[in-house]
Amino acid sequence: MFGKNEKSALYLLLSISALFILYACPLPCEPQRISVLPIPDSVSMLIPYKNGDTVNFQHSGGLVVPFVCQRDSSAEYAYSDWCSPGQEYRLDETLLIPDYPISSVFVQLTKYDEQNLLFSISVANSSTVLNALHELSFNLDSLKVNQKWFYCVMALNLSSSENPNYPNKLRFDSVYYTQQNGIVRLTMSNGEYYDLFEK
Repeated sequence: MFGKNEKSALYLLLSISALFILYACPLPCEPQRISVLPIPDSVSMLIPYKNGDTVNFQHSGGLVVPFVCQRDSSAEYAYSDWCSPGQEYRLDETLLIPDYPISSVFVQLTKYDEQNLLFSISVANSSTVLNALHELSFNLDSLKVNQKWFYCVMALNLSSSENPNYPNKLRFDSVYYTQQNGIVRLTMSNGEYYDLFEK
């Protein structure tokens, strides 16, 4: 049916096809994980909130707004492709949910490895991210809030992801934070603010 040359060409074509299938479609492999140790308690203490706590903030106009805390820790994985090792990272997340129609506050620690541990605060479309191992010792000062002095206060500017369709939208522009009390003041772009209110 086939001549000698045709058989050789057919075998060559089948061999090339088999090699292509083997290399183009590798056999499935088990993904590997590169583990990261949990966030140490000494660093987790940067977020003083406990799950279920209620924290009150007083608006500059006098209204007191309670925020309920939801806190959770987890290990997450990021994979670049199926056979490459997956990178584990650790999260310690706290969500402060207001009992009033304003934005929730999101405070998070993210540990990628022993040198990269990030602390971030987000309010609506504004946020800040700092290296928890190096940058959290800067900008320390004292601040008087509701007739009480707070010490070792970090003044953090929030950068905004502006929506060009709403250029004058009211936003949060800075947060004042202590390791012992958490957020003690949130300021807004129109000069209004929310202060920690302790009964």
